[in-house]
Amino acid sequence: MSYKASYVNYAPRGINLDPLKDDYRVGLLATAARVQQLAVRCLGFQPRRDGGQPACVVGDVAEGDEARGPDTALPSCRPACCAAWASVALPIPADPDIVAACRAEPADCYCAEPSSQPGVCPGGVVAGLWRAGPAPQGRLLSFTCAVP
Repeated sequence: MSYKASYVNYAPRGINLDPLKDDYRVGLLATAARVQQLAVRCLGFQPRRDGGQPACVVGDVAEGDEARGPDTALPSCRPACCAAWASVALPIPADPDIVAACRAEPADCYCAEPSSQPGVCPGGVVAGLWRAGPAPQGRLLSFTCAVP
């Protein structure tokens, strides 16, 4: 049985807009871009594991065709890369520890590991995606995992 996960986003506060000085449209666009960069992807459950690996199908799908699933599933990342996703306070791809641990990955890959940090993806897992190259345009990420 599979479950198409909805992400629970966690982003720190810190974007301030002054209504007397700032153009709201520009401010909202800047805020949206910043939140997207800082959003932590979480699955709200622990996926089933098969042979130690999360039982997930992760990949890029065409926008508007999300129900079909990815044409090509991404592999799970190496243990050191996944350990980095699980150990940092803000698990985003730009985190220096994640970059150091994952930059040797030969291709795009994913991690689905519980965080060791309090308050990060509580009760679930960090749904980390490492891109070895640029993200494909016009595609969305599909992260589907089996529930235990």
